Amino acid sequence: MKSIYTAGPLPFVSKEFVVKLGERDGRDGSSGSKRKDREFKVAVKLANKPDLHQLQQFLNSRQHESPQEAIQVLDVVLRAAPSDKYTVIGRSFFATELGPKGELGDGLEYWRGFYQSLRPTQFGLSLNIDVSARSFYEPILVTEFVKKHFNYRDLSRPLFDRDRLKVKKALKGVKVALAYRDNRSYRITGVSTEPLSQLTFTLEDNITRTSVVQYYREKYNIVLRNVAMPALQAGSDSNPVYLPMELCSIVAGQRYSRKLNERQVTALLRATCQRPHERERNIKQMVKQSNFNGDQLIKDEFGMQVREDMALVDARVLPPPLLKYHDQGRETKETPRMGQWNMINKKMVNGGKVDFWAFVNFSGLRQDFNSRFCEDLVNMCISKGVVGGRNTVLNDAIFRRIPLVTDIPTIIIGADVTHPQPGEDSSPSIAAVVASMDWPEVSKYRGIVSAQAHREEIIQDLYSLYQDPQKGSVHGGMIREHFRAFRRSTGRKPERIIFYRDGVSEGQFSQVLLYEMDAIRKACASLEEGYLPPVTFVVVQKRHHTRLFPADHNRRDQMDRSGNIQPGTVVDTKICHPTEFDFFLNSHAGIQGTSRPAHYHVLFDENRFTADQLQSLTNNLCYTYARCTRSVSIVPPAYYAHLAAFRARYYIEGEYSDVASTTAGSTSASGGGGIRALPQIKENVKDVMFYC
Repeated sequence: MKSIYTAGPLPFVSKEFVVKLGERDGRDGSSGSKRKDREFKVAVKLANKPDLHQLQQFLNSRQHESPQEAIQVLDVVLRAAPSDKYTVIGRSFFATELGPKGELGDGLEYWRGFYQSLRPTQFGLSLNIDVSARSFYEPILVTEFVKKHFNYRDLSRPLFDRDRLKVKKALKGVKVALAYRDNRSYRITGVSTEPLSQLTFTLEDNITRTSVVQYYREKYNIVLRNVAMPALQAGSDSNPVYLPMELCSIVAGQRYSRKLNERQVTALLRATCQRPHERERNIKQMVKQSNFNGDQLIKDEFGMQVREDMALVDARVLPPPLLKYHDQGRETKETPRMGQWNMINKKMVNGGKVDFWAFVNFSGLRQDFNSRFCEDLVNMCISKGVVGGRNTVLNDAIFRRIPLVTDIPTIIIGADVTHPQPGEDSSPSIAAVVASMDWPEVSKYRGIVSAQAHREEIIQDLYSLYQDPQKGSVHGGMIREHFRAFRRSTGRKPERIIFYRDGVSEGQFSQVLLYEMDAIRKACASLEEGYLPPVTFVVVQKRHHTRLFPADHNRRDQMDRSGNIQPGTVVDTKICHPTEFDFFLNSHAGIQGTSRPAHYHVLFDENRFTADQLQSLTNNLCYTYARCTRSVSIVPPAYYAHLAAFRARYYIEGEYSDVASTTAGSTSASGGGGIRALPQIKENVKDVMFYC
């Protein structure tokens, strides 16, 4: 069933009619034989009338529930014209006329385009537009693609079975055209198990058996050359259509959805990386090219107008926190400048002890290099106090001056779920949960990971309960384990929970909040009757298309060195949600390209944070990231959870696919049936930040 939107009522409430379609042209796997006209019975029925009054009430903050249907109608109207002109992928549009394309190697290329989405904001309805680039298959012969993609040079040799399966995986679902049949197109469903030279099939008379090679020679006067290669298969397994690779061209405009290799990612980033003023100019050009106000459907039929200038919003720049280092260093405190600082004359606030260590030299350098390197390494560790502890802590944490954190024992938790790459249909998703163990400093995080069902976004192992024949009811789960570790570490139980959740789309907010808050509650109650510490549940989003630019690119006091907005810039008005608690925070300094602010949504807040308190806490935490002396773009607990999940993927790599994926170690059993638990991590390893 499909939806049709009209600007006004149709002259009927419901109507049925018949549509006839002529002979098929062999698209998407047909054999191309003649067919009779096909008839379709179409029924059109009035389903609903979106209420624009409710939409207005919502935008004016007089109604909490978002009228999604009304917003969707207007979004569809604004997307109608570009959907006809360009290649549509999700909410983005791509075309070669929207910018020069370029090669990525291995039979792939990138196209430029733009993202477009209508969103409710405090401004009213706002159109979110951003430039974009995606990888596509090159429109080349399939044989050329196989050569490029798999570095397979000799097509006169048959493929090994493992190589044939890789070719099948790379080409399944791709549409190809046959030049000798007026570019008739087929969608690839598989690859033959036998080479072309051995393939036979039955002709339409259902009697005569012939080979594919003979068929093409007699019917089309084509002598096939690469007969050792398998054929592409279209159609079903019961009624296959075999197509020689050398005669098939990949149809242009097909997105490559699998994981790019490092070289391709580098090429794509290099080609699309744009300074803020360049990106702003290109976005404005895309808006001008779209010509919304010249579109008859938008302007005349639906009576809509689009302002083509960018929204001007107010912002604040939060000050950086004062960082505390070891008292034995020449410098004990540091105030970062433009989101960065250095370790000169400083010692780590907490060192560690290494009882045993080794150095392995695989280079051909002189033998005396080994001893010199070891001496220098030891001296550096001694001078910096590097090993195993904490780099720095927030000065306000030591003096108990962080509101709603340092007054009572507070645990800060980060959680994320990473999913397998597209095409990895059997590989599990990996959930990771990290939690602070050093209250009141909140800078050292313990990590646990768990495998769960394929592409399951809700974390299944936050809390678990099962029946043991001897022990009876057994409670478990990641939250419970972290809380017990927190008590061992600090001597006190958490009396406040701040939960940063990464990787959740807006459509999943209510579902994730409902399930995971329930799991947190049950985990707390299982530890002690009546134990219900207040929770603040915040979703962190980085994969969005909101960009913040300086109002004046000539004002150096509004920018960092890269031309981006300054670290600490926060926006919580105008472009934020009309009724919900959310804000954009650019906590880091730009290095190259245009900075992407993190979008924080507060879904649940029993601790009653003010906007200033939560924004300041989140920004300050971004200066405690262990890997570098820079503030980072998302709050470290969420960042660490992502790193832990990323590392755990390597623990299962090779078990579910022949392609390297990504993610990290674990202790917990999966909540989904049939998902094997990840390898156990030793307890002493869990307590250190092994994922960094």
